Amino acid sequence: MNAVKPWLAQCVSCGFLFSSLPAGAGTGVEGLKALRMKNYRAILDVILKHTELSGKTLLEVGCARGWFVQAAERHGAMVQGLEPEHRNAALAQLAGLPVREGFFPQALDRDSRYDLIVFNDVFEHLPDPVRAIRAVEHHLRPGGHAVINVPSADGVIYKLSSLLDRIGISGPFDRLWQRGLASPHISYFAPETLDRLVTTHTALRCVYSGPLDVLTRQDLWPRLRSTYSRPASAAIFPLAWAGSFALGSLPPDIVLLMFEKPGK
Repeated sequence: MNAVKPWLAQCVSCGFLFSSLPAGAGTGVEGLKALRMKNYRAILDVILKHTELSGKTLLEVGCARGWFVQAAERHGAMVQGLEPEHRNAALAQLAGLPVREGFFPQALDRDSRYDLIVFNDVFEHLPDPVRAIRAVEHHLRPGGHAVINVPSADGVIYKLSSLLDRIGISGPFDRLWQRGLASPHISYFAPETLDRLVTTHTALRCVYSGPLDVLTRQDLWPRLRSTYSRPASAAIFPLAWAGSFALGSLPPDIVLLMFEKPGK
């Protein structure tokens, strides 16, 4: 690993990025529900092309308020959510969702097994991704699937923010790493580095890799205001609005990978 910043290092051979930022449980960012729900529909479509959901046991790690858990339940899955942040877990439980408060994998029973384990914008926050993916393999039934979506270091927004950082404009780059927030990014993957991490340390094999949306025009203003000052949000808003029309044809900033555990 070569030092990129005092808090950031990069693998010289594969490009994997790993930070020393403090891991923690976050409450989330306002204005993201429309984007989340759109991506959740896309994720469920991918899952359904590879396996059944009806009657399958599904664990979502870092389920926040349980939106994905609820959507998967509507497809007949027997769902369980795991959420480390107390307020989110309490709100999900108040809505009647089967959500347990705690961290992965410590909060799980050693012998618990699932047909699907899902990480939606969570895996990059984990302080030990090798330990995490080995735990995923352990808790998956043979023939089961791990579904992981993460921000991508190959994405156009990440590349642009890296360029700006190199010329002294560090704000966008720091924001992508969520520096200063309760739950910053510990790792930044590209599809190839995530696949390499999984296949190096487990017997899981990738069966799908594809893009997800990173931006929607709906709720864009509250999303910006949840992080930036009003003047900064006003300056960024027209650029983000215009950019949303072009992002679909550019290298994606969020990627979805699905892995299968051998055996039946």
